[in-house]
Amino acid sequence: MSENKNMKVQEKSSDVAAFSIINMAIRNLHYILISGLAVAILVFLIVTIFVSPTYEVRTSFYVYNTSASESGSVNSSDMQAAKNLAATYAKILGSNAVVDTVINDLDDINGQQRTALRNNIRVNGVNDTQVIEVKVITDSRDLSYQIADSFSRIAPKEVIRIAKVGNIEVLDQPEMPNKKSSPRTLYDTMLGFLAGMLLAFGIICLRVVSDTTVKNSYDVDKSVGLPVLGMIPEIKNSTNNKPWTLKDGGVVSYDEAEA
Repeated sequence: MSENKNMKVQEKSSDVAAFSIINMAIRNLHYILISGLAVAILVFLIVTIFVSPTYEVRTSFYVYNTSASESGSVNSSDMQAAKNLAATYAKILGSNAVVDTVINDLDDINGQQRTALRNNIRVNGVNDTQVIEVKVITDSRDLSYQIADSFSRIAPKEVIRIAKVGNIEVLDQPEMPNKKSSPRTLYDTMLGFLAGMLLAFGIICLRVVSDTTVKNSYDVDKSVGLPVLGMIPEIKNSTNNKPWTLKDGGVVSYDEAEA
């Protein structure tokens, strides 16, 4: 009997807590919006002032087995062999030999060094296929394009020279980027706005959960586990020079306007 009562009290407590959180959130909606706006402005300023834009250019290559191209027919073993070649070719594309050849092709016009260039490129196989993708990311759209273009011209010859098996062709030529790849100012600003709102809402939830003030008869029942036998109704006193009102929970409110 007592266990059922405790379960009902806990369920009611959860419902009241949720209602209190929603009610307080609605009453403090302007603070939540202000918090979101403040964080959004802060993120926008940080992204605009302190984060340098970067530009991404991609080029891709298709790998195939030489024996399959010579016979004119392709079977599953040829495709599997080409996929294995693609994994090997991807490693070769990121090797020092290919990177140094790209630097020489650029004629060092941008002062590129091996370490810097390796940090600017990403070579990956595409979803277990015969396709290899090379991404070039720098803070200059022209430099990104020049490096990707050099890879697209040099990679096929260098890979075949080193591997001496299979073949590789350019699938997608690099294109000059017309916009930056990062930072995404609008996206980051919207995330900042949502983060600010969630922060304010979290503070409201914390205030509701940590508030142990007894405000009504239910709070008394929840605190001591005993039913309330009687309640003092709202009382107005206007006999003194400073009228007051005794409200629910024993709160005294002074009526300044009527004084």
